[in-house]
Amino acid sequence: MRKLSHEIFYNSAVFLAWTLTSFLCHYFAKSFLSATLATSDPITVQQLWTHIWVAAFLTFAQLAFCHVTVNLNYPEDSNYLRMTRITHCLSTYATNLSLSVMFASSTLAIKLAEPVTTAVIQYFVQGTPLSV
Repeated sequence: MRKLSHEIFYNSAVFLAWTLTSFLCHYFAKSFLSATLATSDPITVQQLWTHIWVAAFLTFAQLAFCHVTVNLNYPEDSNYLRMTRITHCLSTYATNLSLSVMFASSTLAIKLAEPVTTAVIQYFVQGTPLSV
């Protein structure tokens, strides 16, 4: 019984830490993008290209930090690991791009949409069934 309560506490702490760090990552990404990019309504083609490149730079920085700090326990030649990395890169980039382009966007709403984006990409690329 004691082991079960320890496991529940540990899993809850991990989930809360993941949720908090994920939100902070998106919050600071939105702050960085808002401070870096000049926007007008409607957006020009030149501004769109700038948004695309700044979002790509931010995505690279976030993924590099993730690679340095997160240790995955899967074989390096695993197809699952490669596909998971690809879908994570795509969903992170899509999130950063939407944060940079949407003027009235809520950081929390976009953060909550990222798991859906990842699930849809994994469904189309890997054939992973969508959970209900």
